Amino acid sequence: MLKFRGSALPCFIKSCVTLVLILTCFSGYLRADELLKKIAVEVICNWKNYSFRVRPVDYINPPGRKRVDLLFGRRFGDFSAYLYWKYNSEDEHYLGTRLDYTARALEDRLRAIFQFRAFMGLNSRSEEHFYFITQWDYQVDKAGIWRPGLLGYGVMSVNGDAVFFLGPALTTRVTKFMSFRLSYGFDILNSDTLMYFKCYLFL
Repeated sequence: MLKFRGSALPCFIKSCVTLVLILTCFSGYLRADELLKKIAVEVICNWKNYSFRVRPVDYINPPGRKRVDLLFGRRFGDFSAYLYWKYNSEDEHYLGTRLDYTARALEDRLRAIFQFRAFMGLNSRSEEHFYFITQWDYQVDKAGIWRPGLLGYGVMSVNGDAVFFLGPALTTRVTKFMSFRLSYGFDILNSDTLMYFKCYLFL
């Protein structure tokens, strides 16, 4: 059970209220059939320079696809490299790699994250594809609770199909063990939009 200390509970309440208000504002202007909705939960266990990550929940609608991810990696300074396995409800199995680079400036308040993923299919239903994800954000408070910024989320398959969602994002850390990110992106290559809510749990 999570325990909140000091000002953590008020921060948690403020974070939840803010995220609900943002979701409400966006949903009021968009029809459901114009909007992709993605929800993910990622559990992270770090020790020394190693990291194990499990994503037991990754759901996007439409088309209503569920996914599970497992990652094992190592950090090399500002770089990280992971071995990555994932499986979804359409019986697609993938093995791949994820490479991360994080740059910081302005006393670590400004952060830029660059992430590349490449996957090969493990069965005939699974098509090779690539991800490019970039996040820029800025820590606006001393406690590091609020980080507004910009998220770019791109996926391309070997057959040439591609999307790249770009738009504002808000990351908030409510306890030492939990943070949330909410983003809303416009596909600059097509006409879709993506609302993406992600919860991080740190063990």
